[in-house]
Amino acid sequence: MHDKNHNTKENTCFPKNLDNNKISSKFDHLVKKVAIKLIIFLFDKENLYKKIALTPNSFAPLLNIQQLKQMLIHAKKISFYKNSFPELNYNLPDDSFLKQFKNIDFRIDKKQLKEDTKTFLDFELFKKENVINYREDSFFPILPKLFRNFLIPLSTSGSTGIPLYFYKSRDSVLRIFFKMAHIMKFFGWKEGENICYIQQRGTMPHMDAVRKYASIVGLSLFYPDTIDEKSAREFIQFLEDKKPTVLCGFPSILSEYALIIKNNKLLLDSSLKFILSGSEILFENQRKLIQEVFSCPVYNFYGAVEVGIIAAECECQDGLHIFEDSVFLENNQNKEIIVTTLTQNEMPLIKYNIGDRGLITEKTCSCGLMGKKIMVQEIEGRIEEYLIDNFGRKIYGSYFRQLILEANQKFKDKIINSQIIQKLNKEIKYKLQLRDQFDPQVKNILNYITQEIEQKMKLGTNGSIEKNLNTGKKLKFLIRES
Repeated sequence: MHDKNHNTKENTCFPKNLDNNKISSKFDHLVKKVAIKLIIFLFDKENLYKKIALTPNSFAPLLNIQQLKQMLIHAKKISFYKNSFPELNYNLPDDSFLKQFKNIDFRIDKKQLKEDTKTFLDFELFKKENVINYREDSFFPILPKLFRNFLIPLSTSGSTGIPLYFYKSRDSVLRIFFKMAHIMKFFGWKEGENICYIQQRGTMPHMDAVRKYASIVGLSLFYPDTIDEKSAREFIQFLEDKKPTVLCGFPSILSEYALIIKNNKLLLDSSLKFILSGSEILFENQRKLIQEVFSCPVYNFYGAVEVGIIAAECECQDGLHIFEDSVFLENNQNKEIIVTTLTQNEMPLIKYNIGDRGLITEKTCSCGLMGKKIMVQEIEGRIEEYLIDNFGRKIYGSYFRQLILEANQKFKDKIINSQIIQKLNKEIKYKLQLRDQFDPQVKNILNYITQEIEQKMKLGTNGSIEKNLNTGKKLKFLIRES
């Protein structure tokens, strides 16, 4: 439908319908704008969005030392930090206190966080009646909780095969929402304009409910089963129907679609103002291709689910500005990124090694902004890998990570590590490490995952239980033998 000869718009001769479409579009825009304003009115008790509206042309302010001190004092109330975090002299002048904090010998790594997550939580918030069940079909059972600082059960994607399960408070989720709004407003997005987020469909059934509620505020979710020419045409139609001004997604998936659209000379007529790329490394050749095909700039942002939004590019595309009102970032001697959260009271993370490498500098950007930046060319982190199904289509890691997360929810978090390998003959071999390798549910777990992969990829699949998948190195989740 969307080849270079397709030109439905020019052949349309129904001005009345067009007028109706314009009226419908304006009404839809107004509804989304009102929905956003209502959320702000009900839940933005810290006036975070008001601050954005007052300073739309700047990124985050510089570090507030008092904010850092308050977070460290609060963290001492949390089980993990009570006995492990060293005592500090909070009466020192700001410069001396910051130097003292930088020099303390204290680190958290992701392995510690995964092994004993609950010891990092603030149990004053962690009560059963405060926890949201996002799998509930109806909105009304959770409505009373919305007016408390409730907790939402979340998990990381498990890029090393070991997902991290944790909770995030309503206020922390709103901060992420407002931070993304700040980034988008900086580049010209306005309330009520549609935003499109793209990710390959996995196995998590609750995403359909998320899609329904997200659409209320203008967030349209596109979840293709596979990344191929057919879904590229569907994606083009999706963009034409929803008319988003912002597109967000993994650079690997965005560049894959861009390549398909370019090679097949598909007609793309979008209303995009810009694209935000996150969750993995954006390579410059990917940026160049995406910008060429979608005819708009691509900006990189960086964050992690357990921490929030950390940094983003400005229009100069020369390093990522760190949001110093949310996080304090340091480098260790290996250039690994060490994060201290400044606003996340429900799960403070102090000197947390996020698992990525990137050089942190402090200088004035050519755009005029001062403060810390992460230099893009120095970043080493997550890359979205893929396997090939029986039809030659790419199945990205996001599908397999969702499959492991879904299996863990089905079988009560029995899987603690996983690895998926595609052999030279294209068959799939996966390995699981369980909390108990002799668990009576072993057969059911293997059958469930095998059937899901075989149904998705139409390839022979078999799994095994391993006593220990930890090799001393960062475990590679997906391997495609070649």
